[in-house]
Amino acid sequence: MRILQVVPYFPPAYTFGGPVKVVYQVSKGLVRRGHNVTVYTTDTKGFGSRLETNFNEIVNGIRVYRFRNVS
Repeated sequence: MRILQVVPYFPPAYTFGGPVKVVYQVSKGLVRRGHNVTVYTTDTKGFGSRLETNFNEIVNGIRVYRFRNVS
């Protein structure tokens, strides 16, 4: 199954707590079960900081697309 998860923050943005961890753990579990998981998120790393990485990456089998945070 192909699954898309949309979340405002994704690791390594652990500053934002629970939702970041939950989406990451659920996505890892789905990948282990053989699903194709994609996450759309922002490039936010923490309060006032951004990631300077690729906007298309694979993290533990999860395809992650990072979009520029407008705010």
